[in-house]
Amino acid sequence: MLCGGFAFNSLYAQNPSRTGTDYALFFVVKEFDKWQDFDGISVQQVREIEKELKENYGFRTEFVLNPTRNQVLAKLDEYQQKRFTRMDQLLIYFSMHGHYQEGATGALIPKDGKQKDPYQDSWIYHPLLEGKVNRIPCDHITLALDACYSGTFAGARGKPEALAFKTADDCASKAAIALRYKSRLYLTSGGKERTSIDSQFAEKWLEALRLRNTDGVLSHNDLVGVLEDASPIPRYGEFKGHVKGGNFVFVHKKSCENKTGLKYDLEADKNAWMQARKDDTAIGYSRYLAQFPNGEFKQLAEKKISEKGQENEEDKAWRQAKKTHTIKAYSDFIQKYPNSYFTELAELYRQELRKQNGNDPLPNSNSELPFNLGIKVRELKMEERKRLKTSGIMVESVFPGGILYQKNMDPGYIITKVDSEKVISIPKFIEQMKARLGKEVILEGYYENYSGLWYYSFTAK
Repeated sequence: MLCGGFAFNSLYAQNPSRTGTDYALFFVVKEFDKWQDFDGISVQQVREIEKELKENYGFRTEFVLNPTRNQVLAKLDEYQQKRFTRMDQLLIYFSMHGHYQEGATGALIPKDGKQKDPYQDSWIYHPLLEGKVNRIPCDHITLALDACYSGTFAGARGKPEALAFKTADDCASKAAIALRYKSRLYLTSGGKERTSIDSQFAEKWLEALRLRNTDGVLSHNDLVGVLEDASPIPRYGEFKGHVKGGNFVFVHKKSCENKTGLKYDLEADKNAWMQARKDDTAIGYSRYLAQFPNGEFKQLAEKKISEKGQENEEDKAWRQAKKTHTIKAYSDFIQKYPNSYFTELAELYRQELRKQNGNDPLPNSNSELPFNLGIKVRELKMEERKRLKTSGIMVESVFPGGILYQKNMDPGYIITKVDSEKVISIPKFIEQMKARLGKEVILEGYYENYSGLWYYSFTAK
């Protein structure tokens, strides 16, 4: 028998309703060296799924036909080296023989899989597969196993909780809200039983993608609801690395073309700009930018603010306090503006100066960031704190090899909390991180142009 080659579909149309890229990797074995071959129907069904995802959902697909064990593992290793963004998704779909022996672990059978595998060197065992997939640096991964005994794949059982993203106004917003948290989800064609070569699992996938996506966004939860009608009944759940609330979505390109709500936003943008022009003050233009940070008239507003060169009394007082940088200067500011956007930062600087018993400069160098975080950060600027109405620090750069590069953090991330504790400056962040040496840390924050909060979890070492 001949081993099929690798086919990569590099020509695809990016889904305009997705800010990230959707990938799908298919492993399909039709011809086996030691096991019974499959007929053409099973391969054709998976090809139809690939075609549907590529043409109507904007997925970038790769189809690996008749791979050996080493070819499967090498391809997964290749994906571990890819660079994904925080909104990217990856579907990995297997269709091949499976095996399970009571008291042992389940396995997938590649093209060169032996009839028996006493040394575990020719099958792909579920724990090995889980580890390989989980090390792929994509925040949103769904693993689909269409094989006998695939329900023995390890992981927490249960349908993911329904989220409120369905109430969003447009497809792009629905997808962004649904993908706020990291996901590691799996779907299998059955439990501890043999499944039919003519897979109902694949049929139900096609039904969900073609007929059941009524509002343009099909979630993992929606897909499970359709697959449950198959026989045998599929299994589903989470595997290592999943964060509660994590999801996976399939966004139909045509169904979402006219659901972006752009007309309404543009009209609101124009109205806000007209009001800013009417006021014709630096504060008025700043108010416009706060409402529409990437609005149609952003550059004009920034130019007007620069021309006006005006600051209100609070801004002037804060700038003077930072320039003076003494306990008294910060105390005076706090007393005069107790509800200012800068009060928390003033209090922190005051406490640091008290510790130092003088006016020594505060630690704020990126070289002092603890551990190999691999990021360059800066304080939020005055106008950013006012516009965003938050405290925190801005990630300017993410460097290869660092902890947060491996976690797929991108520049522009605003760190607001460390383990639910507020971050109000670089010195405070350094202090918080040093106190967590050897512990699991969760950073909370957001990206200005993306909906919802974003979390990054890692061990501080």
